[in-house]
Amino acid sequence: MPSIDLNIIDRGTPGSEWTAKNTGIQASQLDKVKENKTDNSNALNSLPTPFARFFVAKEAFRRVTEEKRNAENGAGKAYKRLVSDILDVFELLYYKKFHENQWGGSMKIVVKEWNYDEQMKELHDRVPKLYNALKASYKEDIKDNKLYFVILEKGGKDILLATSSPMTGFVTPPDMDKSDVVKNNTPDIAFQSELYDALFITRKGKGNYFRDEVLFGDRDKDFKNYMFQLFGSDDIDGRYKELRDYIRLFQDDQDIIKNYSGKIGNITTESYEPLVINGLGIGFTDEEDIDNFFQPTLVCLPYRINRDNFLGITYETEPKARDYDYLLPLKSEALSYLDSGKAVCTCQVMQTKVIVKFKYNGTEYKKDYDKDNDIAKLSDKELSLNVGLFPNILSPVDSENTYFKVALSFADNGKEWHTVSIDDVSLSFYKKNDDGEYVAIEEIDSERAKNGVRKPMVRSLQSTGSLESECSTKYYELFNSNFDALQVAIGDDMGFLLPKWREVPRTNESYIYAVDLGTSNTFVSRTQGDDDNAPEMFSMREPMVSYLHEIKGSSQFSLVANIEDSMAAENCKAMKTEFVPPFIDGEDYKFPIRTVLCKAKNIAGKPVLFDNHNIAFFYEKMMENDFQECLTDIKWEDDEDVIQIFIRELLLMIKCDVLQRGGALNQTSLVWFRPLSFSGKIRRIYDRSWKEMAREILFTNNVVCYTESEAPYYYFNKKGIVKNTDAVTVIDIGGGSTDYVYFNANRPVSASSVHFGCDVLWSNGHSGFSNARENGIYKKYMGNLVWEDKDLSKLESEMETNKGCSTSDIINFWLSNSKDNNIIDKLHDDYLPLFAYHFTAIIYFIAKQYQYKEYAAPRTIVFSGNGSRYIDDFVTDDIALLEKVVTEIFKFVYGEIAPIHVVLPDTRKESTCYGGLYRPSLDEEAPEVVYHGVSKDYENVAQMNHDPNLQPCLLKDYAEMNQLYCSVLDMLKQGGAIDRSLDVRPFKAEVTKDYEENLKTHYRSDIEQSYDPEDVCNDSVFFIPVIDKIFELTRAYENAK
Repeated sequence: MPSIDLNIIDRGTPGSEWTAKNTGIQASQLDKVKENKTDNSNALNSLPTPFARFFVAKEAFRRVTEEKRNAENGAGKAYKRLVSDILDVFELLYYKKFHENQWGGSMKIVVKEWNYDEQMKELHDRVPKLYNALKASYKEDIKDNKLYFVILEKGGKDILLATSSPMTGFVTPPDMDKSDVVKNNTPDIAFQSELYDALFITRKGKGNYFRDEVLFGDRDKDFKNYMFQLFGSDDIDGRYKELRDYIRLFQDDQDIIKNYSGKIGNITTESYEPLVINGLGIGFTDEEDIDNFFQPTLVCLPYRINRDNFLGITYETEPKARDYDYLLPLKSEALSYLDSGKAVCTCQVMQTKVIVKFKYNGTEYKKDYDKDNDIAKLSDKELSLNVGLFPNILSPVDSENTYFKVALSFADNGKEWHTVSIDDVSLSFYKKNDDGEYVAIEEIDSERAKNGVRKPMVRSLQSTGSLESECSTKYYELFNSNFDALQVAIGDDMGFLLPKWREVPRTNESYIYAVDLGTSNTFVSRTQGDDDNAPEMFSMREPMVSYLHEIKGSSQFSLVANIEDSMAAENCKAMKTEFVPPFIDGEDYKFPIRTVLCKAKNIAGKPVLFDNHNIAFFYEKMMENDFQECLTDIKWEDDEDVIQIFIRELLLMIKCDVLQRGGALNQTSLVWFRPLSFSGKIRRIYDRSWKEMAREILFTNNVVCYTESEAPYYYFNKKGIVKNTDAVTVIDIGGGSTDYVYFNANRPVSASSVHFGCDVLWSNGHSGFSNARENGIYKKYMGNLVWEDKDLSKLESEMETNKGCSTSDIINFWLSNSKDNNIIDKLHDDYLPLFAYHFTAIIYFIAKQYQYKEYAAPRTIVFSGNGSRYIDDFVTDDIALLEKVVTEIFKFVYGEIAPIHVVLPDTRKESTCYGGLYRPSLDEEAPEVVYHGVSKDYENVAQMNHDPNLQPCLLKDYAEMNQLYCSVLDMLKQGGAIDRSLDVRPFKAEVTKDYEENLKTHYRSDIEQSYDPEDVCNDSVFFIPVIDKIFELTRAYENAK
C-alpha cells in the first residue's frame, strides 16, 4: 500500500471502548504508516487497534533512526522522549541489582506475567466486549502468548513502568508521556497522569529515569555494549527491525567493544521464570563495577582533615608524619552504604600508588591510584583550599534549620603564573532522601522555591588587574535545608566530605539577649530567663564554624588562635576579613566589637550577608584586601539593607549560642536599644528589622525595645550602685550621641538625647569632606606614636594611606590598641583642657534643661557608655574632684544645692545591655524631652527660624558656659589634675572666639536648609557651634605650650 500521512490526534474521550470496525487501514498495515513528526506527547495514542501504543513505539524508533542518519529529518520531541523512556526500562532492568542494593528494600522492581490462554478465558466471562476487541487484534498484532508488566513497588503501591512489546522490547504507558511546563520560573516537565508526579528514580549516573531525555549514544558504556550485543545479531525476529536498526547505527561509537562479554544474569518474573520477549532473554549485569563506587582520580589536600568536623578516609596503616589527607574518592551512589555503616572506605599508601578499598557486604572492591598519574596533589600544584561551614550545629526541630553558609577560599600560589582559578573550583551539596540515596541539591531561584542552594557568589579574586588579593573566595548559601554530603571539585578532580553536625539535646532553658548597637561599639549580653541570674557578656562554648583543616597548636594558645593559625596564611586572611569568626571565645573575639561592616567594592546588587557584606570583626587588627572597604558610622544609616546585614549576623551567632546551650529558640527573648535622637524613619527601619529577623532566625516574637538612656539605671540600681534614689541622672556618653535620663524615686521622669558624643573629639567639625585630616590630635600623633607591635604599626600606615579611613577611625584605632602605643597618657597630658570642655558642655547643658523643667538638682549622677571613659582617662579619676566640678556647675545654674554624688562604674557600656535584661517590661517609658538650650519649647522648625531671641539667648548661654569652663580648668589645676607646667590661658582664650559666626553659619546649613518648616527638630541646636569649638581646641595645643 502507498505511504499515508496520518495526523495523529488526541486519544479517545473517557469511557470510549474499542470495537472492531471496517477501516481503510488494517492493523497489519500499520508498519507502513508514515506519521507526521510531533512534539506533542498527547498525540501518540490514537490508532485503530487496542495495541496502537506498540506501533507508535515502533514508529518512534524508526523516526530517531532517520534523524540519526540525517539530522534534517527531525524525529520530534515526543518520539524522542518515548524512545528514551523505553531505553530507560532496559537500563533500569540492566542495573536492577545495583539499584535494589541502593534502595535497601524501600523499592523493588517486579515483573508480572499476563498469559493469553488463561487471562482471555477469564476476560470472556467477565468483560465480553473487551474480550472481543482483544481477540480480533491480539494474535495478529502481538502473537506472543505472554505479555509482561514491569512494576515498581514503593510504599505499598504498584507503579506500572512498562509492558513488554514484541516490536520494541517494552512500551511505556501513555500516562507516563510528558509535556513541558514552567514551575517556580524553572523549565520542568509534567506527566499526563498525576500518578507519576512523585516518580523519581535516580540513574546510576546523573539525572532521573523517565524524566530526562537520554538517547542511546549518551548512555552508560556497559549498558550500550549489552544492548549492542542483544540486538546486534541478524537472526533476531524481524519485528525488532526498527529497534535493531537504531542500535546498529552505533557500531562505530567509541564505547562499543567488539566481542564484548559481561557477567549477565536473567531477569525473572514473579513466577521465577526468565523474562523472554519475542525470543530475546532480558538480563541484568551481575558484576560489581568498581567505577560504580570510585572516582577516577584521588584529591590530596595539603593538610589533615579535621575529623571532628568531617568524615574522611581511614588509613589502614598511618603513614609516618602524615601532613596530608585525601577526599573520599567515592561517587554519590556509594555514600549511602558508607553513611549507613554497611560499608567502610580505607586506603593503603604504598610507595608508588595508593590503594583505596571499599568494603561492602563482605566483598572488598579496590582501585589503585598511581601517584604520578591518578592523584591530584594540591601541594605539588601550589594550590591552597579551605572550606568553612556556618553554622555547624543543627536544631532538633528540622524546620528551624533554615540557613547555612559555606565559604570556599582558594589560591594558586604558583610564582610564575596561575593555572587554576576560582571558576575551576566548585562545591556541590547532597541530601539523603527517604530511601537513603544521596540526591544533589539543586541551585535554584530562592524567591519562589521552598529550598535549595542559591547561585554561588565570587567575592574576591586573586590578583586581578589593579586589585590585589592573595586569595579568591566564593560563597554558597543553602536555604531551608541542611546537607549530608559535600562534593569538592577542582577541575575534573573531585571527592566528597561528609559533615559532622553538632547536635545538642534540647532542654527547658530559655535565654534573654540584649544587643546595644552603638555608633562606635556594639555589645551583646545574655542571661537565663530567671531574673536573678547575673548577666554576662556574650561568649560561646565551642566553635560555630567547621573548617576543613585539622587544628594544630598547643594549650599555650587559645582555641581560636590555633584554628586560624593552622590555616594557610592566604586562606586565613580571607576568612578573617570576609567570614564569621570561628567563635566568640571571650579572648581573641569578644564583645564589645566595633560597629563596622566590611563591604565588597563596586557591588551592583542587593547587600547579602557574606556574599558582599559582613561584620568587620578584624577592624583595627588588620586591613581588608583591595576588593573590600570598611563602613563605619552605619548606625545612623537609613539604608535598611545595610542595617539588616549587621543585625542578621548578630542574630545568627545568637542562634548558634542558644542551640549550643540546648535552649529553645522560640522561647528566646531579645532586647534592643535605641537613642532618643533616632529619627522616625530610622526608628521604623530598626523596629521592623529586629522584629522580622528575630522571627525569621530565632523563631521568636519576644522582642522589646528600650531607650539607651534609661536602661543603665536598672542595672546600676539592681547592683546597688545607686545609693540615693531621690533624684538620679544617668548620663550615657556614646560615640555619636549622649543620652541622659532623670529618675525620681525609681521612676523615670524624662529622657533626652543629643547628637554630641565622643566622635566630635576625633572629627573635623562641620567639614563637608569625609576624608578631611585637619583634626589636631590626628595631626600631632600620626606617625609619631611608638608601637610595640610592628604589625599594628604597619596597619597604622595602611590606614593613613587609605583615604576611606577618617580621623575618627584612626584615633579610635589608637585607643583600641592603647596598650601598644601609650596614647592614653599622651592625651591626658596634652589635651586635658579639650576633654574638660566637652565634659563642661554636657553638664552645663543638662543643668540648664533641668532648671528649665523645674526638676530638683540630682543627688546622684551615674556615667555610663564607653565614651564616658574619657572622664577618668583624660580628665581625672579623682571622684571627689569630679564631684566638686559637677556640683559647682549645677550650683552656678541652680544656686545653692546639696553636693552631687558622682559614680564612674567599672561597667560602662555594658550597663546598657545589662540594664535591658532587668528592666521590668511593664514599667512606663521615660517621657522624651527635647531642649534647645533656651527657656522655650518649639512645635516645629518654622517657630525656631522666626524666633528673634533664639540665637541671642544661645550666645548668652555660651558666654556663661565658657566662663564656667575657665573655672573648671582652675579647679582641675588646683586639684592636681592639670600639670602646673601646662599653660591653660590659650584654651581659655580660644573658647571665646567665633561663636556667633559659627552659630549663624551652621544653624543655616544644619537647620534652615536641612528641615522643612513644618518638621520637628528632635536634636538640640545648642551644640551646633560647640562642635566647631571642640575641633578648634584640638588645634590649640601648640599655643598652650
